[in-house]
Amino acid sequence: MRASEEFDGLDAAALHPQLKHALAPQVEQVQAAHYFQACASLREDVKAGLRKALGLEHELFVLHNTTSGLLSALLALARMGLRMTRRGERRQHYPPYLPLLPEANTDALTEGPRVTFVTHVSPLTGRVETLEKAPGEVLWVDAAQSLGTNLTEEMSRQADLFIAPLHKHVGLAVGAGLVGLRRGIPGEEELRAIFSLAEGGSAHVGLLKALLDALRSAQGLVYNKARLSLDERFQSLCTEARLMPLGSLESGVPFVCLTSSNGQPLEKLVNPKKAHARYFKAENILRLSFCHMARRQDPPVDFSEELVRRMATLVNRNGHGDEQQ
Repeated sequence: MRASEEFDGLDAAALHPQLKHALAPQVEQVQAAHYFQACASLREDVKAGLRKALGLEHELFVLHNTTSGLLSALLALARMGLRMTRRGERRQHYPPYLPLLPEANTDALTEGPRVTFVTHVSPLTGRVETLEKAPGEVLWVDAAQSLGTNLTEEMSRQADLFIAPLHKHVGLAVGAGLVGLRRGIPGEEELRAIFSLAEGGSAHVGLLKALLDALRSAQGLVYNKARLSLDERFQSLCTEARLMPLGSLESGVPFVCLTSSNGQPLEKLVNPKKAHARYFKAENILRLSFCHMARRQDPPVDFSEELVRRMATLVNRNGHGDEQQ
């Protein structure tokens, strides 16, 4: 009898025999007693590797994505009778989350800790929100655009709770999100219970193994250390293309967001594909992002020259060079 056919404590009501047979080779590589134990073991190894590579002191939970972390935390807060409010303008936050992020209303605040949701870096403007907090305030941070960047240290130092995906700046896997919980904060036990429940649900052993393999192969290169700085050429090109930068180029964020200076639709001014830019049509915003993978202790790498080059491509699209091609 092959090892994959041995009874491991999971019957057909726990894991279908066809799936159990198909996944057995991956489970055997982990040397676990059964499928769900293999998943749990892989998760623990992933968390240990992330904590070391990113210098995190938080207790970590690996969920399916950032949204899973958001919903899990909201459930925990509701069970505790705590109300969360958001900080910052609407455009600071990831638009699909806005219906779940109420604005601050001092009249509606309940007794107990005040939980504030902050999006550290806006995906639409690149603006960096301050992570300073008032006495007694519990700071919940959407770190989707700061985990794995030059802003990781600040986020880790200030956040009581954070959520972030592992497919953006750390570049490890699609379909995995990270939740960080600081020990000793109000509601810690309830939050841990909910996150543990969400984390312990069925997961694909192949994804977890691929995540761990990617983390080990990266050998600490899980930081996007690209950064930008002010450049007169960049400002000149913005003026020429009738574009206006949003956020600050000196913030350490590895991307810059632009909109038109006169309200005109960007698609009439530039061709985003030529500069490999992300175009948010509804918001009329263009995002130019950069990547340089490095280790936590490595210095940032300035990508201002590359930014100027890509901006020049946008300007050429606007009638200042196409006729010569």
